[in-house]
Amino acid sequence: MAQILQDKAHWIFEADEMPVWPPYADGSEPVLVDITAMPDVAEGWLYDAEAGEFAPPEPVEIPVAEISLDEAKAAKKQEMETAKAAVLATGIEVETSIGVKRFALGKDIKADLTGLNVAALFMPDAMAGGIPYHTMDDGHIYWSAEDFAAISRASLAQIMAQDIYAEAITRYVDTLDSVEAVQAVTYGISQENLCGVLCYRWAMTI
Repeated sequence: MAQILQDKAHWIFEADEMPVWPPYADGSEPVLVDITAMPDVAEGWLYDAEAGEFAPPEPVEIPVAEISLDEAKAAKKQEMETAKAAVLATGIEVETSIGVKRFALGKDIKADLTGLNVAALFMPDAMAGGIPYHTMDDGHIYWSAEDFAAISRASLAQIMAQDIYAEAITRYVDTLDSVEAVQAVTYGISQENLCGVLCYRWAMTI
């Protein structure tokens, strides 16, 4: 299966049957395509919805001379925010009492989880039948307190990790002094290398 985002194959995954995912945070419906007969399709390939066809992307190079360093940094930061949102859009898998389930992540998830945790704490009678929360594959399920605690911890930890990582990349981009170096930054840059570079540059300022 391929998850389509912005007319591209964002995530390639295996599934025995076509999953049913809830709408994204902005209300748009997820687009999933069965690529069983197209084994060469890779993440990042372009998708033509009308033709139902995939094609590898053509490399696009932005001439260095056409943008300033500040413009390159601003564009890269926006690119990193988009990449973070795409990572969160894939959700997170959590081991529950009924097996491994995938849960959505996004800008409203923290508020949803916090609200349900507060309700479970202060209105236990209302949650006696279980805490209602949806998976990306099976819709709403009523969870035990133990299951929901595991789902909440894993989801919030992943959101926090991506927020911290994206902030670290933003700070790293601010330290760069050439357009070429800025454009070379990717969201997949090693977290260890990123931390090492930032710590080294900080040490050189004191």
